Amino acid sequence: MQNRAPSRKLVNEQGGLAPVINRREEARIEDCHSCSYEIIESGEPQVGAVQQGQVFTLNRSAHGMLLLMGQAPRPNQLIEVHSARLGWWRSTMVYNVRWTRPMQIGPQGDLFLVGCRLTTRLPL
Repeated sequence: MQNRAPSRKLVNEQGGLAPVINRREEARIEDCHSCSYEIIESGEPQVGAVQQGQVFTLNRSAHGMLLLMGQAPRPNQLIEVHSARLGWWRSTMVYNVRWTRPMQIGPQGDLFLVGCRLTTRLPL
């Protein structure tokens, strides 16, 4: 999944196709694996994790990540993602939740696509 343009087609007022705008600022690469996470309330450095668990990463870029989660975080919440993909080295990155979209998975309920942007904050 590299540099994919949106598949939706937009129609302008004259009935013709309008140019499709690629909202992505950076190329994405497929990066599917499970990670642990903690959600922290934005602006509250003394507060511990509000929610924690496992998350599945779908793709990433230099400054963002697309996650698949069982619960939807709120926009602007901070999510600390802990990945052991580097072998013995465990990396921790802090992301700002930009958007969430529900994805119905049959009778099991909803999962959520979560778009995140890397922050300059250090892990809490």
